[in-house]
Amino acid sequence: MAYDNHWSVEEPRRFNKNVSIKLICLIGIHTDISHWRTYCHFSSVLAQSINSANEESQPSYYKHNEVIYMVAICIGIAAVVVIVLFFVWFFSYYNKIIQMENRIDNAWAQIDVQLKRRADLIPNLLESVKGYMKHEKDVLESVTKARTSMMNAQSPQESMKADNMLTGALKTLFAVSENYPDLKANQNFLQLQDELTHTEDKVSYARQHYNDSVLNYNNIVETFPGVIFANMMNKKEREMLQIEPEARELPKVSFD
Repeated sequence: MAYDNHWSVEEPRRFNKNVSIKLICLIGIHTDISHWRTYCHFSSVLAQSINSANEESQPSYYKHNEVIYMVAICIGIAAVVVIVLFFVWFFSYYNKIIQMENRIDNAWAQIDVQLKRRADLIPNLLESVKGYMKHEKDVLESVTKARTSMMNAQSPQESMKADNMLTGALKTLFAVSENYPDLKANQNFLQLQDELTHTEDKVSYARQHYNDSVLNYNNIVETFPGVIFANMMNKKEREMLQIEPEARELPKVSFD
């Protein structure tokens, strides 16, 4: 008689069950009624042993698959958490970068207002001094040229370059005006000089605020991890507004 060595999962259970039934029957035949309690107890112990053997006979890969299933669930949950945290992180930096850009634009708007006001005062100033400073043609032309450059500027850097030129030209004009006592006594000239000076002070304060805003922005877009999100948003560093060395120098005017 040939035997199949490849049993299914249920075959050991059926085999153990058949053996237990046969053993119980044999014990029942050879046991009289007076030993019925002993028979019942023995049968119960035998059945428990057979059930335990059936549980041990289950394939181990069932438990292995259950472990794999739980690991897969944990990995999936972890992946979802990481993705959610990434998007929260991204939008946090996105909002921060946009807010800083808005601050820079607002700071430049304040500068632009003062620059336009300053440019509007120049024609009145030239009108006030040209009757006194007929021999200072170069000084007056330099002021006019600087104002024209400021009006035609297309970027903050060009505007500030023109403003630096205008600042230097005005310093020269005010220094030269010391040679004209009648001009120094002109109330209209003194008022315009005072307004231009105060406007320049406001431009300096606004420039400092602009540069501070640019510095904070550049620190975000140039350092980790902000640089990652800045590249994803195609955001680049901003250029600060610089004062040219010539604008810091006092004009040299001869009073001979």
